[in-house]
Amino acid sequence: MVNCARSTIRGLSVLGNSIRGLDFINWQKVYNAVVILALTYGVPVWYMGHHQKGLVKHMQIAQNEGLHKMSRVFCMTLIEPLHNLTHIPPISYVLDKLIQSYSQHLAGLPPQCKTCTVITMDHCQYWPAYVQPPTHLVLRSHIGTAVGLSNAPCCKVFV
Repeated sequence: MVNCARSTIRGLSVLGNSIRGLDFINWQKVYNAVVILALTYGVPVWYMGHHQKGLVKHMQIAQNEGLHKMSRVFCMTLIEPLHNLTHIPPISYVLDKLIQSYSQHLAGLPPQCKTCTVITMDHCQYWPAYVQPPTHLVLRSHIGTAVGLSNAPCCKVFV
């Protein structure tokens, strides 16, 4: 994900550095439409919100490169003012927002949909009880909160 986002940023910088180039508004549209999607692909599957500082740090570095390219500033420019100037939040806020919207989406699904049946079915019925950790889908869904998994230390349930 991070390498794909970095290569996309480098590819888009060719467009931004051409004779006419991209202005800031178009840079921001392309960045939000292409780079953020490439950077956050599959976040609801793997992101838990803790013990992942290394992954988030790599994602933040890739986002910082994109902010520097987009705003056409020196690489030594501080990042916090760039977040304010470009109106693009740090990647940790974006990840939390995606997890919150994903959990709200799961809560709004009808009980007969395929995702809810995957959550409730016991695919590991032959495993011992101590081996069955709660999955991301169960933790993020309303089924996980009904079972009482919302107070698990690895779970962030946003209401």
